Amino acid sequence: MKFVFSLIAFNRFVGFGAAHKYWLLWSCLLAISGCQQLNNPNQAELPLAENASGQPSWWRASFQLSWDKETPPRWHYGPFIAEQVILPVLQRHRGDIQLWRFHRRAGLDATGHRFSFLYYADQRSAAYIRDLIKKNRPLGALIKKGTVLAVEIKPYVVKGGEKVSATSDPHWTPIMQQTWPHFLMGVSRMWLEQVILFSKQIDLASSLENEGSAWDEGQDFSEHYIKVQSALSQLWREEGNHAYLHHLNAIYAYQSLLQRY
Repeated sequence: MKFVFSLIAFNRFVGFGAAHKYWLLWSCLLAISGCQQLNNPNQAELPLAENASGQPSWWRASFQLSWDKETPPRWHYGPFIAEQVILPVLQRHRGDIQLWRFHRRAGLDATGHRFSFLYYADQRSAAYIRDLIKKNRPLGALIKKGTVLAVEIKPYVVKGGEKVSATSDPHWTPIMQQTWPHFLMGVSRMWLEQVILFSKQIDLASSLENEGSAWDEGQDFSEHYIKVQSALSQLWREEGNHAYLHHLNAIYAYQSLLQRY
């Protein structure tokens, strides 16, 4: 606005002809200034989570699964917990959780077999989420049966836990640490949607939402989620290479990749 008004004043002072001569010059200078402002990396906005009020930080809900380590891991309880325990949390608190992801492991160590839900939220929202998980009836059924040995919901203890990059591998570059959580949230959301779709496709005989008595009896519908996990494994085996790896490779212009597990 200051530029427009000063141009009008300039026109009145020297006359239309002179003002018209300088119009193109001023327009070019303004355009150049605008381009410099848009391309200035120092003025780029940080991801939403870094700019949010209320100082969000990372939290972890861990579900310790029973496993004798002499048999294959019970991977099917991952989809079970994701759909029956975590999905209601995401549906109710979608606006309170800025970033989230799943983590699954089964190792011959003290940590053992565990399914985890990591989420980036402020302390008040985290308290509501913790209460919702603790009161979850399907989870209560798994605990009663001894399938879930323990549930821990606490802050992700690491220096700088309020940063988006706090759960990233510290050996990565700062840019990778900062951006990776967004990638894993997308992957986790896709996987959860696949769980939901396969679960509907397999068609559980009765709606789990309305089978309160079944949960009270300690049933865990493991046969259903064994089928869901099997469908997920087949999807990964037969389509993962092209659907995931090929297209991710394309995003990075088909450049060389140093790979190790």
